[in-house]
Amino acid sequence: MAAYPYKVRLIAESVKKTDKIDAHTLLSLYKAGFLPGSYVPPKRIRELRESCRDRASLVEEATALKNRLRYKMFSHGSSVKAFSRTDMELLKSNVFTSVMAFGLEDVSKRIYQSGDTEIRGHIVKGNKFLKTLLVECVRIHVMHCPDSWITTAYHRITLDAGKKKATIAAAKRLLHTIYLMLIEDRRYRP
Repeated sequence: MAAYPYKVRLIAESVKKTDKIDAHTLLSLYKAGFLPGSYVPPKRIRELRESCRDRASLVEEATALKNRLRYKMFSHGSSVKAFSRTDMELLKSNVFTSVMAFGLEDVSKRIYQSGDTEIRGHIVKGNKFLKTLLVECVRIHVMHCPDSWITTAYHRITLDAGKKKATIAAAKRLLHTIYLMLIEDRRYRP
Protein backbone atom coordinates (compact mmCIF):
# COMPACT_ATOMS: atom_id res chain seq x y z
CA MET A 1 0.00 0.00 0.00
CA ALA A 2 1.32 3.48 -0.88
CA ALA A 3 0.66 6.20 1.69
CA TYR A 4 -0.51 9.64 0.63
CA PRO A 5 2.11 11.91 2.26
CA TYR A 6 0.08 15.13 2.45
CA LYS A 7 -2.58 13.42 4.53
CA VAL A 8 -0.17 11.91 7.06
CA ARG A 9 -0.47 14.85 9.44
CA LEU A 10 1.56 13.27 12.24
CA ILE A 11 4.62 13.35 10.02
CA ALA A 12 3.93 16.65 8.30
CA GLU A 13 3.32 18.53 11.56
CA SER A 14 6.01 16.88 13.70
CA VAL A 15 8.75 19.12 15.07
CA LYS A 16 11.41 16.44 15.31
CA LYS A 17 11.82 14.90 11.85
CA THR A 18 14.06 11.95 11.07
CA ASP A 19 13.58 8.98 8.79
CA LYS A 20 13.62 6.61 11.77
CA ILE A 21 10.90 8.52 13.65
CA ASP A 22 8.80 8.89 10.47
CA ALA A 23 9.12 5.13 9.77
CA HIS A 24 7.88 4.28 13.29
CA THR A 25 4.98 6.73 12.90
CA LEU A 26 3.99 5.16 9.57
CA LEU A 27 4.16 1.66 11.07
CA SER A 28 1.97 2.69 14.03
CA LEU A 29 -0.61 4.30 11.71
CA TYR A 30 -0.59 1.22 9.46
CA LYS A 31 -1.15 -1.17 12.38
CA ALA A 32 -4.02 0.97 13.65
CA GLY A 33 -5.59 1.15 10.19
CA PHE A 34 -5.25 4.95 9.97
CA LEU A 35 -2.70 5.19 7.18
CA PRO A 36 -4.30 7.17 4.31
CA GLY A 37 -3.83 5.34 1.01
CA SER A 38 -2.72 6.90 -2.22
CA TYR A 39 -4.76 6.35 -5.39
CA VAL A 40 -3.01 4.06 -7.86
CA PRO A 41 -4.90 3.98 -11.17
CA PRO A 42 -5.57 0.67 -12.94
CA LYS A 43 -3.05 -0.53 -15.55
CA ARG A 44 -5.27 0.52 -18.49
CA ILE A 45 -5.52 4.10 -17.19
CA ARG A 46 -1.75 4.23 -16.60
CA GLU A 47 -1.18 3.05 -20.19
CA LEU A 48 -3.57 5.68 -21.57
CA ARG A 49 -1.88 8.40 -19.53
CA GLU A 50 1.52 7.31 -20.82
CA SER A 51 0.28 7.42 -24.44
CA CYS A 52 -1.13 10.91 -23.90
CA ARG A 53 2.12 12.10 -22.31
CA ASP A 54 4.12 10.64 -25.22
CA ARG A 55 1.92 12.41 -27.75
CA ALA A 56 2.11 15.71 -25.86
CA SER A 57 5.90 15.41 -25.78
CA LEU A 58 6.01 14.89 -29.55
CA VAL A 59 3.71 17.88 -30.12
CA GLU A 60 6.01 20.07 -27.97
CA GLU A 61 9.03 18.81 -29.93
CA ALA A 62 7.32 19.65 -33.26
CA THR A 63 6.38 23.12 -32.00
CA ALA A 64 9.97 23.80 -30.90
CA LEU A 65 11.27 22.73 -34.33
CA LYS A 66 8.73 24.94 -36.11
CA ASN A 67 9.71 27.94 -33.99
CA ARG A 68 13.41 27.37 -34.71
CA LEU A 69 12.69 26.99 -38.44
CA ARG A 70 10.68 30.24 -38.45
CA TYR A 71 13.54 32.05 -36.76
CA LYS A 72 16.12 30.55 -39.13
CA MET A 73 14.09 31.61 -42.19
CA PHE A 74 13.49 35.08 -40.71
CA SER A 75 17.21 35.56 -40.09
CA HIS A 76 17.85 34.72 -43.77
CA GLY A 77 15.25 37.19 -45.04
CA SER A 78 12.36 34.79 -45.70
CA SER A 79 9.32 33.56 -43.80
CA VAL A 80 7.29 30.40 -43.28
CA LYS A 81 3.81 30.37 -41.76
CA ALA A 82 1.78 27.26 -42.53
CA PHE A 83 4.38 24.49 -42.97
CA SER A 84 2.44 23.17 -45.94
CA ARG A 85 3.89 20.46 -48.19
CA THR A 86 5.33 23.13 -50.49
CA ASP A 87 6.90 24.95 -47.53
CA MET A 88 8.37 21.70 -46.21
CA GLU A 89 9.92 20.83 -49.59
CA LEU A 90 11.48 24.30 -49.72
CA LEU A 91 12.81 23.92 -46.15
CA LYS A 92 14.24 20.46 -46.89
CA SER A 93 16.08 21.77 -49.95
CA ASN A 94 17.59 24.74 -48.08
CA VAL A 95 21.08 24.04 -46.70
CA PHE A 96 20.39 26.07 -43.51
CA THR A 97 17.10 24.39 -42.62
CA SER A 98 17.23 20.88 -44.11
CA VAL A 99 18.26 19.05 -40.92
CA MET A 100 15.49 20.64 -38.83
CA ALA A 101 12.94 20.20 -41.64
CA PHE A 102 13.65 16.46 -41.89
CA GLY A 103 13.47 16.27 -38.09
CA LEU A 104 10.09 18.02 -38.10
CA GLU A 105 8.82 15.66 -40.80
CA ASP A 106 9.92 12.66 -38.71
CA VAL A 107 8.28 13.98 -35.52
CA SER A 108 5.07 14.82 -37.41
CA LYS A 109 4.84 11.25 -38.70
CA ARG A 110 5.07 9.91 -35.13
CA ILE A 111 2.22 12.14 -33.89
CA TYR A 112 -1.09 10.27 -34.40
CA GLN A 113 -3.69 12.76 -35.53
CA SER A 114 -6.81 13.09 -37.64
CA GLY A 115 -6.20 13.51 -41.36
CA ASP A 116 -3.48 15.73 -42.80
CA THR A 117 -4.28 18.87 -40.83
CA GLU A 118 -2.93 19.79 -37.43
CA ILE A 119 -5.13 22.22 -35.54
CA ARG A 120 -4.16 23.64 -32.17
CA GLY A 121 -5.70 25.89 -29.60
CA HIS A 122 -5.42 26.69 -25.92
CA ILE A 123 -7.47 27.31 -22.82
CA VAL A 124 -6.19 30.04 -20.53
CA LYS A 125 -6.58 28.43 -17.08
CA GLY A 126 -6.19 24.89 -15.74
CA ASN A 127 -4.10 21.83 -16.54
CA LYS A 128 -2.04 22.57 -19.68
CA PHE A 129 -1.81 18.93 -20.75
CA LEU A 130 -5.55 18.29 -20.37
CA LYS A 131 -6.44 21.54 -22.15
CA THR A 132 -4.37 20.64 -25.21
CA LEU A 133 -5.96 17.20 -25.45
CA LEU A 134 -9.50 18.53 -25.00
CA VAL A 135 -9.07 21.19 -27.68
CA GLU A 136 -7.73 18.61 -30.14
CA CYS A 137 -10.58 16.24 -29.29
CA VAL A 138 -13.15 18.99 -29.85
CA ARG A 139 -11.73 19.80 -33.27
CA ILE A 140 -11.90 16.15 -34.30
CA HIS A 141 -15.36 15.75 -32.74
CA VAL A 142 -16.74 18.72 -34.69
CA MET A 143 -15.36 17.25 -37.95
CA HIS A 144 -16.65 13.71 -37.40
CA CYS A 145 -19.86 14.16 -35.36
CA PRO A 146 -21.77 16.95 -37.14
CA ASP A 147 -25.11 16.07 -35.51
CA SER A 148 -24.01 15.91 -31.87
CA TRP A 149 -25.16 18.43 -29.27
CA ILE A 150 -21.55 19.49 -28.68
CA THR A 151 -21.08 20.33 -32.37
CA THR A 152 -24.40 22.20 -32.44
CA ALA A 153 -23.33 24.27 -29.43
CA TYR A 154 -19.94 24.89 -31.05
CA HIS A 155 -21.52 26.30 -34.23
CA ARG A 156 -24.01 28.40 -32.27
CA ILE A 157 -21.29 29.95 -30.10
CA THR A 158 -19.04 30.50 -33.13
CA LEU A 159 -21.63 32.87 -34.61
CA ASP A 160 -21.66 35.03 -31.47
CA ALA A 161 -18.17 34.78 -29.99
CA GLY A 162 -15.85 33.31 -32.62
CA LYS A 163 -14.09 29.98 -33.08
CA LYS A 164 -11.65 30.23 -30.15
CA LYS A 165 -14.33 30.81 -27.52
CA ALA A 166 -16.57 28.22 -29.15
CA THR A 167 -13.76 25.66 -28.98
CA ILE A 168 -13.24 26.36 -25.28
CA ALA A 169 -16.98 26.09 -24.57
CA ALA A 170 -17.21 22.84 -26.55
CA ALA A 171 -14.15 21.48 -24.71
CA LYS A 172 -15.89 22.16 -21.40
CA ARG A 173 -19.01 20.34 -22.60
CA LEU A 174 -16.89 17.43 -23.83
CA LEU A 175 -15.14 17.22 -20.46
CA HIS A 176 -18.49 17.09 -18.64
CA THR A 177 -19.65 14.36 -21.02
CA ILE A 178 -16.49 12.30 -20.47
CA TYR A 179 -16.86 12.71 -16.70
CA LEU A 180 -20.47 11.44 -16.77
CA MET A 181 -19.48 8.53 -19.02
CA LEU A 182 -16.82 7.49 -16.51
CA ILE A 183 -19.05 7.95 -13.45
CA GLU A 184 -22.06 6.16 -14.97
CA ASP A 185 -19.93 3.57 -16.85
CA ARG A 186 -21.67 4.04 -20.19
CA ARG A 187 -20.69 4.53 -23.83
CA TYR A 188 -20.83 7.82 -25.69
CA ARG A 189 -24.10 8.60 -27.45
CA PRO A 190 -24.04 11.67 -29.76
